[in-house]
Amino acid sequence: MGSGGSKSHESFAVAPGATLAPPADLPTDEAAADLAGAPPQLIAALDALGAAAELDPDTAPTVGFHTLKDACAQARQQLADSVAAGAVDEQTAAAAAAEIKAATTGFLSALPPQALVDLAAQDGFAHPHLVGFSDTTGHPLVHYLDPAYPSDITSKAAIAAKAEERYAMLAAGQSVHGLTLDEVTALETHLPNQQPSTGAGQPISAGQALSLSAQITAATTELGATGWTAHHQPDPAAVTALLSAENALATATCPDAPEGLNAAQAAARGQVDAVLAKVPITTVHKALADPALAGALAANTHYLAARDQLALARANLDPATRSQLQTQAATREEQVSALQQATAAFLPAQSDTLGSPIDPAALPGFATTAGAAFTAAKAITPWRHQAFDPASGGVPNELTGQDLGSPAALTAQFTAWSKHQQLADVRYAAAELGLAGAPSANRAQITKYIAGSWDSSLHQPTIQAQVSKKAAPVNPVTAMLNSGPTTLGGHNTAAASPSTAGAAGVSAATVAAPPSAATWMAQHQRLVDALKHHQASASALPARHDPTAVESWTFTSSASAASLGGVHTKSYVTGPDGSSWMFKPDTSAGGARAHAESAAARVYHAVGIPAVDVHVASVAGKTGSVQPLLPGAGQLPASPASWTQGDVDAIVRYHVAAWAVGDHDGGPANVLRTG
Repeated sequence: MGSGGSKSHESFAVAPGATLAPPADLPTDEAAADLAGAPPQLIAALDALGAAAELDPDTAPTVGFHTLKDACAQARQQLADSVAAGAVDEQTAAAAAAEIKAATTGFLSALPPQALVDLAAQDGFAHPHLVGFSDTTGHPLVHYLDPAYPSDITSKAAIAAKAEERYAMLAAGQSVHGLTLDEVTALETHLPNQQPSTGAGQPISAGQALSLSAQITAATTELGATGWTAHHQPDPAAVTALLSAENALATATCPDAPEGLNAAQAAARGQVDAVLAKVPITTVHKALADPALAGALAANTHYLAARDQLALARANLDPATRSQLQTQAATREEQVSALQQATAAFLPAQSDTLGSPIDPAALPGFATTAGAAFTAAKAITPWRHQAFDPASGGVPNELTGQDLGSPAALTAQFTAWSKHQQLADVRYAAAELGLAGAPSANRAQITKYIAGSWDSSLHQPTIQAQVSKKAAPVNPVTAMLNSGPTTLGGHNTAAASPSTAGAAGVSAATVAAPPSAATWMAQHQRLVDALKHHQASASALPARHDPTAVESWTFTSSASAASLGGVHTKSYVTGPDGSSWMFKPDTSAGGARAHAESAAARVYHAVGIPAVDVHVASVAGKTGSVQPLLPGAGQLPASPASWTQGDVDAIVRYHVAAWAVGDHDGGPANVLRTG
């Protein structure tokens, strides 16, 4: 064979007394004659291949097959070189290709089925016993193993996929051509290298790549089935096996067929993306509990949602998303650590302070500690119930024991306790916490001011303004000169004026009318106060974002935000950088309301009104508006008596802009206080 027709073709014995007819594509004398003008190097390579294709009963099929593969590779390379150099014409090249295929097909067709099964297993073919049941055609493993055909062609992939499909049927309790799962498992225990080693960067053959692709296809078919119910869930082990096969394929290299591997990796990623999005969350939870999967994840990933953890377990996750999730996990870990430290300091302080007679020196520390604890607890609220710990099967243990109660409950407890304390002692604590004019404050003001350290509904700057007004000097000129300092949180007390002083109880008979200069100075001071108020409000807002960038972000849903009030549905969501946002879905046509809110926010910003940044975004397939949360901000009190002059001026400016854009819903609940 390969000597220009000098060697005749033979039939190869399969068993004593049985012969195999020559394959249909063995070269004829006419084809052999076409090789007469072939280059010597090509003729020599074909001769070597012909020799390798002769079955030697004393040589193991494995050894003979590898010799055949090497000879076939050399012959194909010589043919390619000859064609590239123009040393052979089209007819000669076709004759040489036919002789190569005849040699390899003849060798493999002469092997017994068990030898084909063993060779396929060594090449990474999964479950080779599950193909070749038909007696009417040649064994499919002959084609699968044939080195004359590229390893990544569709026909070979189809053979591997059929084996995986039949194995999935066995796993589901069915039988295949009379074989059960136990019987196939017993047969496979004797196969060499049944499961290929495919660690990160591990070179694999094209056959192994096809086998992994077939495994992925079979697993995604099983997991992608519809009709899952609470009592009928997919097997979590199938998720683990799917990710194992995908990761093996994603991290492998294939020198034999690099382009084919790239295509297989891309196809597998698309398949796995689609099926993991549909797998019930309870199945994801159980899969994450598998030590093989959990062991590959960092310890702090249990602060993430379950599907985010599953994404990190995939080797082909894009670097940007991986970095984002890892950063989010690290940020949440820091928040949990801060909460644990604050709680460890607060709970004993609460017991010591409110459970025993007052220690005036300890009360300021208790109030500060309580404020730190509730601030830390508020930071984890948007994602707390989203986190999943595979070890406990629910919320991480370090979060379940951190229930501090509500700030309002602590305020009620503190108020009841403080009624039995000496006024001088609690007044001292309020002064230590920053209440100016504490000696003139009454018990209610002092109690609220201290509780405002942890309860944002008790606005300390407002209380300070009330106390300062009560303690204002009698002389209106002196009152004007001493007014206007910025109080806690950036809000200003109202500047004193003749009418204000008069309201404080000063008679016109004892106090002279202020000079015109004082009137001008008062007006100047009020202008300064207004500017300070505006600057404090604007500086409390987070940096604005590019609307186009926000629209492309992927937000992660968290807990409900019904506690924020209002008639519209709201929820907490987490941005890709770990920041906390509020999402309000919009069911109007095309998200018209969300677009209007976003446009109004941009108008406010353009005319200098401090306003929260609002954008149109999609969360879990729903269009709506998103806006960043403002830590420490609270609603504007409904009572005008609690407003400072700076508040009033800011409200007036806001209303002008709101009316200009057609917003007539300007209630106190729609205005935030950042102090």
